[in-house]
Amino acid sequence: MLKISGRYERDIGIRVISGASLGLLIILLGRILTGADFAHLQIYFNFGGIIGWIFDFGLLGLCFVNAAKNNRPEFASSWRLRLILLIIPTLSISLLTISGQIGLISTLLILVGLQESIIDAHLPIRQILQPPLSNTLSVVLRKVVQLSILVFFILQKSELTVSECLFAIGIPSAVTLVFDFYFFTKIKGRIDLGNLKNSAKFFIQNVGTGMATLDLFLLGHFGFQSIIYPYTLGKKFYSFLMIPGATFIQRMIKVESEVGTNLGIFWTNIRRICAITSISAAACGVALLAFSNQFFGENRSYRDVFLTMLLIFLPIISSVSTNLNAILVSRYLFKRAAIATFLSTAFYLTFLTLGFSLGFNGYLVFVISLILNPVIEIILELDLLFQIRTMIFFKLIESKKMRKKEFK
Repeated sequence: MLKISGRYERDIGIRVISGASLGLLIILLGRILTGADFAHLQIYFNFGGIIGWIFDFGLLGLCFVNAAKNNRPEFASSWRLRLILLIIPTLSISLLTISGQIGLISTLLILVGLQESIIDAHLPIRQILQPPLSNTLSVVLRKVVQLSILVFFILQKSELTVSECLFAIGIPSAVTLVFDFYFFTKIKGRIDLGNLKNSAKFFIQNVGTGMATLDLFLLGHFGFQSIIYPYTLGKKFYSFLMIPGATFIQRMIKVESEVGTNLGIFWTNIRRICAITSISAAACGVALLAFSNQFFGENRSYRDVFLTMLLIFLPIISSVSTNLNAILVSRYLFKRAAIATFLSTAFYLTFLTLGFSLGFNGYLVFVISLILNPVIEIILELDLLFQIRTMIFFKLIESKKMRKKEFK
């Protein structure tokens, strides 16, 4: 039976608050910016997030595992090393701006996107290491201030520029980042380059996850900017509905023996997570239809509503994929976990690129690719797990034969 109580209930509550406020922020931006400006903002924000994934070199995963196991010295060591690595892209982008290779607004969008990705990545770690109240305040205050500044600008004039939206999001984000740095640097530890060897296990998987966000660049490059707002909105619903499964991952890493040795318990929990996700998705779907004018405006397209609805129900499949991947990670099979993530993402991006390049219906290509991505990852993960179980089975048979020989 799946029991998520105490700290896990608070974790879900904090993630709900974070997801709901971020969704409201996206809706506001989508309504007050033109389609082109919204696409510009999201693409460069996204670029900042990708930079964070790459230059992190898998250290975030190592930080999370060390925090979940309450290994504070190792956590502090890997976190400090991660901070140093993330300074590299910040300086590089700044130098490119000074040399005139990148415009100032685009640079600031990238840097704020990087800031936001770092803060969002800190959320599960703060849930483990920080007191619940301070963690909740950290999440809520940042979003409240961002929304308040945006509303203030909207009251002054009906249409906003990208620069004004950048200011509203960037300043509270920078303040939150300073507080995060202050909290994490208080945990004692020394920088150890040996952590890079351990984090490399997470790196390929991180690259696979980060690669998936290149879909926004493909949409922009092939002229499908109009899809970006419903897709971004749908992704926020998607992230919100992945909360039960994502919260359970923390428990699996902490109690890895239960997951590794008793897959029956795991499948029971998966069914319950899927049931919770299905009910939540149905409620979100009803809300989307009931308030579609508020989400999309009066000139809404039914294709936009369908795309967002698809992303609302995809977590039912993706929660299975995410937790199967976590089984591989909890058993320290990082390479196998990375292979499943990397190959499914590579297929997703290749399918999109070929479909758009060959002139097929872009909307249909995008919808099919979104469905195939988690399905292919599940197939790959199940295949890897089947191979593992088969290997264990044959090893058990071999050990029994050896014991019989010794007995004789």
